[in-house]
Amino acid sequence: AMIMEDLDIFKNKVGLSIVVGGDRSGGQELAIQQINTFYLLNKIIPLSGGSFGANLGACLWSQDDGAEGVKEDEYGLKTLDMTISHFKEFLLEFKT
Repeated sequence: AMIMEDLDIFKNKVGLSIVVGGDRSGGQELAIQQINTFYLLNKIIPLSGGSFGANLGACLWSQDDGAEGVKEDEYGLKTLDMTISHFKEFLLEFKT
């Protein structure tokens, strides 16, 4: 409903994708693709962690143990760090 009132409400905002799955390859990148599609359709600038690890965004593995499993996912936390680092770089580059 919010978007119907103002089609440009999200224009030029920045979006990050952070997803969690029960398996290492549990569909996280497919979920990120859907999130990024929403971003692009609504004029949001999607950011990722870049090549070699966080291609589309941060993908974490819960190991079917909720937040505790995510805390133990060193690789997933690295993808989160990469994504946040790119976000910081973007903010510094484009701050007004």
